[in-house]
Amino acid sequence: MKSRTPILFLTIVFALVCIYHLSFTWKVDSINEEKIEYAETQLEINKNTDLSKITEESIANELRKEKINQEFINSLDRTDTTKQLVFELDSSVYYKFEDTLIEFELSTKQDTIRLNNSDIFSFNNIDYDSTIVDSLVKQEKDNIKNDYVSNKTLELSKLESYYIDSISVNQLTKETQGVYNLLFKNYTYQECLDKQINLGLDLKGGISVTLEVDIRDVLVNWAYEGSNRYEIFLSRLDLADMAMKSSSVDYLDLVKDEYANELEARNDLSDIFGSEFKEVNGLTNEEVVKYLRKEIDGIISTTFTTLKERSERFANIRPNILTTSISGRFIVELPGAKDVKRVNSILTDPAKLEFWEAYKLDEVFDITQNSIRFRDMSESDSIIMNEWFTIVEMSNNLLQRNDEGSFGPVIGYANSNNEEDLKKLFNKLEKLLLNQNIKFAYGYLASDKTRKTLQVYALKTSPIY
Repeated sequence: MKSRTPILFLTIVFALVCIYHLSFTWKVDSINEEKIEYAETQLEINKNTDLSKITEESIANELRKEKINQEFINSLDRTDTTKQLVFELDSSVYYKFEDTLIEFELSTKQDTIRLNNSDIFSFNNIDYDSTIVDSLVKQEKDNIKNDYVSNKTLELSKLESYYIDSISVNQLTKETQGVYNLLFKNYTYQECLDKQINLGLDLKGGISVTLEVDIRDVLVNWAYEGSNRYEIFLSRLDLADMAMKSSSVDYLDLVKDEYANELEARNDLSDIFGSEFKEVNGLTNEEVVKYLRKEIDGIISTTFTTLKERSERFANIRPNILTTSISGRFIVELPGAKDVKRVNSILTDPAKLEFWEAYKLDEVFDITQNSIRFRDMSESDSIIMNEWFTIVEMSNNLLQRNDEGSFGPVIGYANSNNEEDLKKLFNKLEKLLLNQNIKFAYGYLASDKTRKTLQVYALKTSPIY
């Protein structure tokens, strides 16, 4: 009877540990159900909101905007051409024409003063073709519906991420907050994810991707085309390709097999790879293969690291990367993932390495005690600054000079959920600041493992190399 006591004790402990971790699994599942319901409901609300904006009046105003150009302005019978011409859409939205039609709002007292001293022309006085309005309304609404259908998976993913952010971060203090109270501690959503039982694809569903380093391409890129043995080398690779279809052996081993009778020969493979790797000159074929294996192992290791880093970009997903018996082949499991196109893009898009010269913060902005504004931007462009501060955060630390008395290249931070809005803002700014040799870009904040924070940069328009 006594011998059962330790077993009973261990059983109870094991059961409690299981219940403890299961409770986090249940909580995460509950939150996931809530985020899915929120995303689907909000997507429908967003679609209906966008559809409600398409009215006969809104289409009529778009047609009126299209008619406003320099020729139209010259045709107007104006009593005082010294005043700035302003087009009034309603009592709060106005436009001015400077090569293109630019919107500005009455956000400051100076804007109001400028408006009072302007020549105001109402949109209602601009003629348009009323016969095409109904068809354009239908066309625009159909376009919106089609966009929501084609982008549904992506938009749902964004809304789900937004929901997780909304419950994970205190909206007033911007600090991480708990979502699950258990045993006198309030656990954050990320802590719940870390402590839940990790369900694989069999239980949770998702996407599994098999990726492989193309060893043949690597070898061909290293090989010297001018070698008189190059064509023979390519024919050996072709034979290795054929053997690979019915083999579970590493590709380099198959290449080695094609040189099985010549492993001790010199000036063969060494002649082919000697231009890329000076160390192999004069080595035997076997020694060259051994050297190449070390270099390829380095590439495979780098590829694994890259896949790991890229797979961590998927919000609220715990990826699992498996290696196989064939060197250079990986299986990436993404439980819960749904968007095949996005998975393919993130995991397989080639990286493009460029070097750009970045502006420092004070080279982009005029910073005073009371305001921050892009250099050479007029006060009438306040609407673009309002949009900037809606999407981009400029913290006090960012506005402080470093120990060397200068600013860094980061000009702001943004949430990755606002990535599309950020791109649209960049396009507007680059058109507005066309003569300033500037290109806006962003990258993930390295210290943020959740991949939620983007760093914003202002680059000079041509890469260094």
